[in-house]
Amino acid sequence: MDMPKIIEVKPIDDMNLLVSFDGGIVKKYDVKKLWDELPIFKNLQDKLLFESVKVEVGGVAIVWNDEIDLARYEIWENGEEI
Repeated sequence: MDMPKIIEVKPIDDMNLLVSFDGGIVKKYDVKKLWDELPIFKNLQDKLLFESVKVEVGGVAIVWNDEIDLARYEIWENGEEI
């Protein structure tokens, strides 16, 4: 089975994202858990940068800028379904 594509991402409180996949599944993802593994994600403490998140063309990832992105696999596997 192919992994669903991301169709929407919405930044919410406390460094969390609501990520909607095609098929109607929505997952909540906490970006803070990446800070220790990938220090570049600490840059997202800048509220304006954090809120600038967009869905990558094709729905395969979400992106903030040329240096910070997150694959749909990570969100799908480690996000909390709501």
